[in-house]
Amino acid sequence: MSKNSRAGYSQAIFNLSSWKFLGFEIFLFSIWAGAYFDSMYAFFFSLIGLFAVFLNQTTLRLASLGISFAWAVLGAMFARGINFFHHEIFNSLENFLYIFSSPLSQVIAILIFIFSYFYHMSVAQLLRDIFMPMLPKSPKFIRYKSNR
Repeated sequence: MSKNSRAGYSQAIFNLSSWKFLGFEIFLFSIWAGAYFDSMYAFFFSLIGLFAVFLNQTTLRLASLGISFAWAVLGAMFARGINFFHHEIFNSLENFLYIFSSPLSQVIAILIFIFSYFYHMSVAQLLRDIFMPMLPKSPKFIRYKSNR
C-alpha cells in the first residue's frame, strides 16, 4: 500500500514541478505562430488550440510525437554541431538526413525522443486533471434550466 501511495506522491510532485515547461512550450509555439503570421489572432488561436489538443487523448499522443520529434532533431543537430539557423538543412531530404548520419547524433536523438515523449504524456495528464473539471460535460449548459 505504501509503495503505491509513494509512487502516486512522486508522480504528483513531478507533475506539479514540470507542467510549467509544457506551458512554456505551448506559449513559445504560440508566440512563434503569432510572429510568423503577423497576427494576434494566430497567437490566441494557437494558444487555445494547443491547450485543447492536450486535452484529448488521441491528439495528445500525436502532439507528443510531433514535439518529441522536434526536440530529437534539435538534439541531433547540436550533437552534429550544425547551426540551427542554417536554412539549407531543411531544403532537401538528403540534407535533413545528414543530421542523423553519425551514431552519436542517432543515440542522442533516440534518447531525447523517448524522454520527451513520456514526459509530455505524463505532464499532459496534469493539464487534463486541471482543465477537464472546468469544461462542461455536454452541450446542456447552453439550454435553459428549469427549476422543476
